[in-house]
Amino acid sequence: MRRNDTKLGTRVRFAAWWQRVYWGSPVRQRLIRGAFWSLIGAAGSRAAAMLLSIIIVRMIGREQFGQLAMVQSTIGVVGMVAGMGLGTVATKYVAELRENDPERAGRILSLISIVALVTSLSAAAACFGFAGTLASQALGRSDLTLPIQILAALVFFSIFDGLFLAILTGLEAFSRITRISLSVAVVSLFTSPPLVYYYGLTGAAGSQVLCTAISMVLTYLASGDECSRYGIHWSRIRLAGREWRVIVNVGLPMLAANLLVVPVMWLANLMLIRSPIGYSDLALVRIADQLRSLVTYFPMVLLAPTLAIMANSAADPKRFGATVRYCLSLSALTVFPIGISTTLLARWLLPVLYGPEFAGDSNAIAWAMLIAGIQATGAGLGNVLVATGRMWTGFAINLGWALLFLGIAALSIPLYHGVGYLGAMAAAYLILFAVVYGWFSFREPSLMGGYPLLTLLIFFVVAIAGSNILSASLDIASAIVACVGVSGAMIAIIVVSERIALARNRGA
Repeated sequence: MRRNDTKLGTRVRFAAWWQRVYWGSPVRQRLIRGAFWSLIGAAGSRAAAMLLSIIIVRMIGREQFGQLAMVQSTIGVVGMVAGMGLGTVATKYVAELRENDPERAGRILSLISIVALVTSLSAAAACFGFAGTLASQALGRSDLTLPIQILAALVFFSIFDGLFLAILTGLEAFSRITRISLSVAVVSLFTSPPLVYYYGLTGAAGSQVLCTAISMVLTYLASGDECSRYGIHWSRIRLAGREWRVIVNVGLPMLAANLLVVPVMWLANLMLIRSPIGYSDLALVRIADQLRSLVTYFPMVLLAPTLAIMANSAADPKRFGATVRYCLSLSALTVFPIGISTTLLARWLLPVLYGPEFAGDSNAIAWAMLIAGIQATGAGLGNVLVATGRMWTGFAINLGWALLFLGIAALSIPLYHGVGYLGAMAAAYLILFAVVYGWFSFREPSLMGGYPLLTLLIFFVVAIAGSNILSASLDIASAIVACVGVSGAMIAIIVVSERIALARNRGA
């Protein structure tokens, strides 16, 4: 009887806690609902992408995987320029106008679609026509001409797929995004391995185009259906032209900011492939980047609803600040422990997953995890800039990062190759993050709410360095135990620091 009473009491307390957490705040409801669906989709799609990457590396080898990475990077630069930041424009204005002015939202979407059609077709045609020149002159490999020509189609499909996904994000249709991402993940697992097996690098390029095209069709159908629910309808070209200022005020600054990231990374890739090891080192960088993306994807997915919610609640400082602090707290609690654990286990993970060619490259993973922690915690501050329309501030931040990264990379890549590339990126992010955090703390202290982000990041940097040194002297069993201990200590530091900051904030 007493045991039943205890169980009943536990259930009642849980129900009361859930009532307070979920129903106690409209912002919290939207965050939890959006994060839940985003997380379900992320788990499936990222697991499929990781498995597919491992299969491709083992099929085509380290050198060809580096070549594929460079071709994808080249196409990514073209697609980013042609995309013109239109996805961000779509998310921002659909979130703001879907309830108050759906007619204007339709005009903006019409304008964005027209611009995207012109730029994507032009960029794809140019990429196809100049594929031979790009392959032989820029990449130093004329045999990469055909993969570049195949991936030229990716420019068109990826721009529109990203646009339709941005519309769904602005409408907070996260359950539909989840279903689409899982469907495409299943298709990729069944279509990509046979194409890679029979056609190698060319097959890998073709499979990526095929899966992106399928995703674009599905997101197009879903976004049209969701827009009709809100009464958002595409307008005529003449009416859409009235909204050209949104491209100038939001799209172009976003493009300018992105121009200082993607092309800069391509230039660093170019430096790397011209080093003695070349494409083989780029393969290591790409794998480290994939592990970084895997570590940051969990919080990024959970934070996916926050841009739309910030844009929708920018006029309410209390709700806006609560959303910002949610971003910072969630990023630290998820990325920091996982990053530390990945660093401790990297010595075994790389050869087991990707093959013996990658044994002894665990230092690269430590740098990648450091980048993951800085990027994830800075994502919330980046969303603040976008939601409040401070695009040119974002441009200035990216300009600082680009100059720092290229300057440090020019010195470190000739000496340390792939590890020098990742180290330069981590150093640039760390320096810039300290500046941006200081700027926010000084200019908008109420927004930060006394959150001890810089202190936590310093603890994280020390933990990553210590974990990388410690793993060299441990066996696999001891490393797993160390993962639990060090990650647990990091979580405790985060929770205690947040509570101290919250108590100080209340006292003030």
